[in-house]
Amino acid sequence: MWAEQFDVAGILDFYWTTTRGEDDDFYFLPADLLVNYAQLHQQAITGYFLVWDEELPSWVGELAQSQGATGLGAALDHHIETIVDRYRGRVKTWIVANEAFLGPDETGTGQADYAESVWFDTLGAEYIARAFRTADATDPAATLVYNETGAEAEGAKSDFLYARMQELVADQVPIDAVGLQFHIDAAAPPDMASVKRNMERLGALGLDVLITELDVSLASFPGTHDERLAKQAEIFGQITETCLAVPACKTITLFGFSDKHAWDELGPSVCKPDGDKSLCSEPLIFDRAYEPKPAYHAVVSALGS
Repeated sequence: MWAEQFDVAGILDFYWTTTRGEDDDFYFLPADLLVNYAQLHQQAITGYFLVWDEELPSWVGELAQSQGATGLGAALDHHIETIVDRYRGRVKTWIVANEAFLGPDETGTGQADYAESVWFDTLGAEYIARAFRTADATDPAATLVYNETGAEAEGAKSDFLYARMQELVADQVPIDAVGLQFHIDAAAPPDMASVKRNMERLGALGLDVLITELDVSLASFPGTHDERLAKQAEIFGQITETCLAVPACKTITLFGFSDKHAWDELGPSVCKPDGDKSLCSEPLIFDRAYEPKPAYHAVVSALGS
Protein backbone atom coordinates (compact mmCIF):
# COMPACT_ATOMS: atom_id res chain seq x y z
CA MET A 1 0.00 0.00 0.00
CA TRP A 2 2.77 2.45 0.92
CA ALA A 3 4.45 2.09 -2.46
CA GLU A 4 1.17 2.25 -4.37
CA GLN A 5 -0.10 5.44 -2.74
CA PHE A 6 3.02 7.54 -2.13
CA ASP A 7 5.89 8.53 -4.40
CA VAL A 8 8.10 10.00 -1.65
CA ALA A 9 9.46 8.06 1.33
CA GLY A 10 10.36 10.05 4.44
CA ILE A 11 12.84 7.77 6.22
CA LEU A 12 13.37 8.31 9.94
CA ASP A 13 16.15 5.78 10.43
CA PHE A 14 18.89 8.37 10.02
CA TYR A 15 18.48 9.52 13.64
CA TRP A 16 21.74 9.51 15.60
CA THR A 17 20.38 6.88 18.01
CA THR A 18 19.72 4.57 15.05
CA THR A 19 22.83 5.18 12.95
CA ARG A 20 25.30 5.56 15.85
CA GLY A 21 23.92 4.23 19.13
CA GLU A 22 25.82 4.28 22.39
CA ASP A 23 29.10 2.89 21.08
CA ASP A 24 29.82 5.63 18.50
CA ASP A 25 30.09 3.10 15.66
CA PHE A 26 27.91 3.50 12.57
CA TYR A 27 25.02 1.09 12.11
CA PHE A 28 23.28 1.32 8.75
CA LEU A 29 21.02 -1.74 8.51
CA PRO A 30 17.62 -0.10 9.33
CA ALA A 31 18.26 2.79 6.95
CA ASP A 32 19.65 0.50 4.26
CA LEU A 33 16.53 -1.67 4.30
CA LEU A 34 14.17 1.28 3.89
CA VAL A 35 16.32 2.97 1.27
CA ASN A 36 16.41 -0.26 -0.71
CA TYR A 37 12.62 -0.65 -0.40
CA ALA A 38 12.01 2.90 -1.59
CA GLN A 39 14.37 2.51 -4.51
CA LEU A 40 12.77 -0.79 -5.50
CA HIS A 41 9.40 0.96 -5.64
CA GLN A 42 10.76 4.06 -7.40
CA GLN A 43 10.07 6.41 -4.51
CA ALA A 44 12.06 9.58 -3.97
CA ILE A 45 13.68 9.64 -0.53
CA THR A 46 13.89 12.34 2.11
CA GLY A 47 16.27 11.64 5.00
CA TYR A 48 15.22 12.69 8.53
CA PHE A 49 17.40 14.22 10.27
CA LEU A 50 21.13 15.01 10.13
CA VAL A 51 21.16 17.20 13.25
CA TRP A 52 18.55 17.59 16.00
CA ASP A 53 18.72 18.05 19.75
CA GLU A 54 16.46 15.05 20.42
CA GLU A 55 17.17 11.35 19.89
CA LEU A 56 20.87 11.71 20.68
CA PRO A 57 23.05 9.01 22.25
CA SER A 58 24.58 10.00 25.59
CA TRP A 59 28.13 10.05 24.24
CA VAL A 60 27.34 13.21 22.24
CA GLY A 61 26.76 15.23 25.41
CA GLU A 62 29.76 13.64 27.07
CA LEU A 63 31.93 14.57 24.09
CA ALA A 64 30.74 18.18 24.27
CA GLN A 65 31.67 18.32 27.95
CA SER A 66 35.07 16.73 27.53
CA GLN A 67 36.24 18.25 24.23
CA GLY A 68 34.06 21.32 23.78
CA ALA A 69 33.39 22.94 20.42
CA THR A 70 36.41 21.38 18.73
CA GLY A 71 35.41 17.80 19.50
CA LEU A 72 31.68 18.24 19.00
CA GLY A 73 32.13 20.14 15.75
CA ALA A 74 34.39 17.44 14.36
CA ALA A 75 31.85 14.77 15.37
CA LEU A 76 29.04 16.69 13.66
CA ASP A 77 31.06 17.05 10.46
CA HIS A 78 32.07 13.39 10.50
CA HIS A 79 28.50 12.21 11.07
CA ILE A 80 27.05 14.28 8.23
CA GLU A 81 29.88 13.41 5.83
CA THR A 82 29.55 9.69 6.53
CA ILE A 83 25.75 9.50 6.27
CA VAL A 84 25.37 11.75 3.23
CA ASP A 85 28.25 10.12 1.38
CA ARG A 86 26.89 6.59 1.97
CA TYR A 87 23.51 7.48 0.44
CA ARG A 88 24.76 9.91 -2.20
CA GLY A 89 22.58 9.71 -5.30
CA ARG A 90 19.95 7.64 -3.48
CA VAL A 91 18.76 10.06 -0.80
CA LYS A 92 18.28 13.19 -2.84
CA THR A 93 16.69 15.35 -0.12
CA TRP A 94 18.05 15.77 3.42
CA ILE A 95 16.43 17.48 6.35
CA VAL A 96 19.71 18.86 7.58
CA ALA A 97 18.62 20.70 10.74
CA ASN A 98 15.41 20.07 12.66
CA GLU A 99 13.53 22.16 15.22
CA ALA A 100 16.32 24.53 16.20
CA PHE A 101 13.89 27.30 17.22
CA LEU A 102 11.31 27.80 19.96
CA GLY A 103 8.15 29.88 19.89
CA PRO A 104 7.16 32.36 22.63
CA ASP A 105 4.93 29.78 24.31
CA GLU A 106 7.98 27.51 24.61
CA THR A 107 10.55 30.08 25.73
CA GLY A 108 8.24 31.67 28.30
CA THR A 109 9.72 35.07 27.40
CA GLY A 110 7.09 36.25 24.97
CA GLN A 111 9.61 35.97 22.14
CA ALA A 112 10.82 33.26 19.81
CA ASP A 113 14.45 32.21 20.11
CA TYR A 114 16.99 29.49 19.42
CA ALA A 115 16.37 26.24 21.27
CA GLU A 116 18.95 25.40 23.89
CA SER A 117 20.68 22.17 22.93
CA VAL A 118 24.06 20.53 23.03
CA TRP A 119 24.62 21.93 19.52
CA PHE A 120 23.60 25.51 20.28
CA ASP A 121 25.15 25.61 23.73
CA THR A 122 28.50 24.28 22.48
CA LEU A 123 28.79 25.53 18.90
CA GLY A 124 26.45 28.51 18.91
CA ALA A 125 23.88 29.33 16.24
CA GLU A 126 26.55 28.76 13.60
CA TYR A 127 26.03 24.99 13.92
CA ILE A 128 23.06 25.25 11.55
CA ALA A 129 25.05 26.86 8.74
CA ARG A 130 27.92 24.48 9.43
CA ALA A 131 25.65 21.46 9.00
CA PHE A 132 24.34 22.77 5.68
CA ARG A 133 27.79 23.54 4.35
CA THR A 134 29.08 20.11 5.36
CA ALA A 135 26.16 18.34 3.72
CA ASP A 136 26.52 20.39 0.55
CA ALA A 137 30.25 19.74 0.33
CA THR A 138 29.55 16.00 0.64
CA ASP A 139 26.74 15.87 -1.95
CA PRO A 140 26.31 19.12 -3.90
CA ALA A 141 23.39 17.63 -5.86
CA ALA A 142 21.24 16.97 -2.77
CA THR A 143 18.33 19.20 -1.80
CA LEU A 144 18.98 20.54 1.71
CA VAL A 145 16.13 21.47 4.05
CA TYR A 146 15.61 23.25 7.36
CA ASN A 147 12.58 21.76 9.17
CA GLU A 148 10.42 23.39 11.86
CA THR A 149 7.24 22.73 13.82
CA GLY A 150 4.55 25.20 14.85
CA ALA A 151 5.55 27.76 12.23
CA GLU A 152 2.99 27.04 9.52
CA ALA A 153 1.04 30.31 9.79
CA GLU A 154 2.23 33.86 10.38
CA GLY A 155 3.21 34.61 13.96
CA ALA A 156 6.15 35.14 16.27
CA LYS A 157 7.75 31.76 15.62
CA SER A 158 7.32 31.86 11.86
CA ASP A 159 8.64 35.45 11.86
CA PHE A 160 11.73 34.24 13.71
CA LEU A 161 12.09 31.35 11.27
CA TYR A 162 11.75 33.71 8.31
CA ALA A 163 14.41 36.08 9.71
CA ARG A 164 16.84 33.21 10.26
CA MET A 165 16.25 31.92 6.72
CA GLN A 166 16.90 35.43 5.41
CA GLU A 167 20.24 35.41 7.22
CA LEU A 168 21.23 32.00 5.87
CA VAL A 169 20.39 33.03 2.31
CA ALA A 170 22.25 36.34 2.71
CA ASP A 171 25.29 34.46 4.03
CA GLN A 172 25.17 32.16 0.99
CA VAL A 173 24.54 29.07 3.09
CA PRO A 174 23.52 26.26 0.69
CA ILE A 175 19.93 25.86 1.88
CA ASP A 176 17.31 24.89 -0.70
CA ALA A 177 14.04 24.56 1.19
CA VAL A 178 12.12 25.02 4.42
CA GLY A 179 10.05 22.18 5.81
CA LEU A 180 6.86 23.07 7.68
CA GLN A 181 5.65 20.12 9.70
CA PHE A 182 1.87 20.62 10.02
CA HIS A 183 1.09 18.59 13.14
CA ILE A 184 -2.47 19.92 13.27
CA ASP A 185 -5.07 19.83 16.04
CA ALA A 186 -8.44 19.60 14.28
CA ALA A 187 -9.96 21.71 17.07
CA ALA A 188 -7.57 24.59 16.32
CA PRO A 189 -6.38 24.45 12.69
CA PRO A 190 -4.23 27.29 11.32
CA ASP A 191 -5.74 30.00 9.18
CA MET A 192 -5.02 28.87 5.64
CA ALA A 193 -4.76 32.39 4.23
CA SER A 194 -2.04 33.08 6.79
CA VAL A 195 -0.34 29.77 5.92
CA LYS A 196 -0.36 30.76 2.26
CA ARG A 197 1.22 34.15 2.97
CA ASN A 198 3.88 32.51 5.12
CA MET A 199 4.74 30.03 2.37
CA GLU A 200 4.86 32.81 -0.20
CA ARG A 201 7.31 34.93 1.79
CA LEU A 202 9.62 31.95 2.21
CA GLY A 203 9.34 31.31 -1.51
CA ALA A 204 10.26 34.93 -2.18
CA LEU A 205 13.63 34.21 -0.54
CA GLY A 206 14.26 31.69 -3.30
CA LEU A 207 13.49 28.73 -1.06
CA ASP A 208 11.13 25.86 -1.76
CA VAL A 209 8.57 24.94 0.88
CA LEU A 210 7.90 21.32 1.84
CA ILE A 211 5.11 20.02 4.03
CA THR A 212 7.11 17.41 5.88
CA GLU A 213 5.09 15.77 8.70
CA LEU A 214 1.40 16.29 8.05
CA ASP A 215 -1.18 14.78 10.37
CA VAL A 216 -4.51 16.05 11.75
CA SER A 217 -5.36 14.84 15.25
CA LEU A 218 -8.99 14.44 16.29
CA ALA A 219 -8.21 13.84 19.98
CA SER A 220 -9.71 17.14 21.14
CA PHE A 221 -12.33 17.69 18.44
CA PRO A 222 -15.94 17.16 19.62
CA GLY A 223 -18.86 15.61 17.79
CA THR A 224 -19.91 12.29 16.39
CA HIS A 225 -17.33 10.08 14.76
CA ASP A 226 -18.62 10.97 11.29
CA GLU A 227 -18.52 14.69 12.12
CA ARG A 228 -14.96 14.39 13.36
CA LEU A 229 -13.83 12.53 10.24
CA ALA A 230 -15.55 15.14 8.07
CA LYS A 231 -13.69 17.95 9.84
CA GLN A 232 -10.41 16.10 9.40
CA ALA A 233 -11.09 15.64 5.70
CA GLU A 234 -11.86 19.33 5.34
CA ILE A 235 -8.52 20.29 6.91
CA PHE A 236 -6.50 17.81 4.85
CA GLY A 237 -8.17 19.13 1.72
CA GLN A 238 -7.53 22.75 2.63
CA ILE A 239 -3.85 22.13 3.36
CA THR A 240 -3.43 20.31 0.06
CA GLU A 241 -5.18 23.10 -1.84
CA THR A 242 -3.04 25.73 -0.10
CA CYS A 243 0.17 23.98 -1.08
CA LEU A 244 -0.99 23.64 -4.66
CA ALA A 245 -1.79 27.37 -4.75
CA VAL A 246 1.79 28.37 -3.82
CA PRO A 247 4.39 27.71 -6.56
CA ALA A 248 7.16 27.33 -3.97
CA CYS A 249 5.31 24.49 -2.18
CA LYS A 250 6.69 21.34 -3.76
CA THR A 251 5.75 18.27 -1.72
CA ILE A 252 3.37 17.01 0.95
CA THR A 253 4.62 14.20 3.18
CA LEU A 254 2.34 12.62 5.78
CA PHE A 255 3.69 11.58 9.18
CA GLY A 256 2.65 7.99 8.56
CA PHE A 257 -0.25 6.62 6.58
CA SER A 258 -2.35 4.36 8.85
CA ASP A 259 -3.87 5.25 12.22
CA LYS A 260 -2.72 1.83 13.41
CA HIS A 261 0.88 3.04 13.47
CA ALA A 262 0.43 6.74 14.17
CA TRP A 263 2.88 8.79 16.20
CA ASP A 264 2.29 7.94 19.87
CA GLU A 265 2.21 11.53 21.09
CA LEU A 266 -0.90 12.19 19.00
CA GLY A 267 -2.94 9.87 21.18
CA PRO A 268 -3.22 6.33 19.74
CA SER A 269 -2.46 4.95 23.21
CA VAL A 270 -5.93 6.07 24.37
CA CYS A 271 -7.68 5.03 21.18
CA LYS A 272 -10.13 2.18 21.61
CA PRO A 273 -10.64 0.72 18.14
CA ASP A 274 -13.61 -1.41 19.24
CA GLY A 275 -15.25 1.18 21.46
CA ASP A 276 -15.51 4.88 22.21
CA LYS A 277 -13.47 6.93 19.72
CA SER A 278 -13.93 10.27 21.48
CA LEU A 279 -10.32 10.25 22.69
CA CYS A 280 -8.80 8.74 19.57
CA SER A 281 -6.56 10.98 17.49
CA GLU A 282 -6.94 8.99 14.23
CA PRO A 283 -4.55 11.50 12.61
CA LEU A 284 -3.89 9.94 9.20
CA ILE A 285 -5.71 9.25 5.95
CA PHE A 286 -6.01 5.45 6.31
CA ASP A 287 -7.76 3.88 9.28
CA ARG A 288 -6.48 1.09 11.53
CA ALA A 289 -7.66 -1.50 9.00
CA TYR A 290 -5.76 0.32 6.21
CA GLU A 291 -9.00 1.49 4.61
CA PRO A 292 -9.11 4.99 3.10
CA LYS A 293 -10.87 7.59 5.24
CA PRO A 294 -12.73 10.73 4.11
CA ALA A 295 -9.42 12.58 4.49
CA TYR A 296 -7.88 10.35 1.84
CA HIS A 297 -10.63 11.21 -0.63
CA ALA A 298 -10.31 14.92 0.23
CA VAL A 299 -6.59 14.86 -0.59
CA VAL A 300 -7.17 12.93 -3.84
CA SER A 301 -9.92 15.37 -4.82
CA ALA A 302 -7.70 18.38 -4.12
CA LEU A 303 -4.84 16.90 -6.10
CA GLY A 304 -7.14 16.26 -9.03
CA SER A 305 -8.77 19.67 -9.01
